[in-house]
Amino acid sequence: MNETNGKSRLTLSIAVFGCYLAVVGLALAIAPDISLPLLGLARSTDAWVRIVGVLTGILAFYFLNSARDNDRSFFQATVVARIIFFAGVTTLVLVRLAEPRFVAFGVIDLAGALWTWLALRGR
Repeated sequence: MNETNGKSRLTLSIAVFGCYLAVVGLALAIAPDISLPLLGLARSTDAWVRIVGVLTGILAFYFLNSARDNDRSFFQATVVARIIFFAGVTTLVLVRLAEPRFVAFGVIDLAGALWTWLALRGR
């Protein structure tokens, strides 16, 4: 595989994840009463849902800017962070502090981490 192809696959993995984060962030920040029931969660008027949406949007900004700038050290750090997120969500579910459906978010992060890791390795 040539360098350009490997770099484009790597930046694509980060950009796609950034877009996913942007959609989730906007949905939670702007319309949690619509987005939460779509995920099988109860509606919430608590501010924390919107705050999580804003924070998720900020993460999207980091991912999209790093993809544009081809920031390899950021790409590497996201692999570790997304695995930690998966482990954290899974742990919360196992100790019954979160509903099992939250593991789906962790699985999305884990899949994104695997995609980025493979692209970093040039596969």
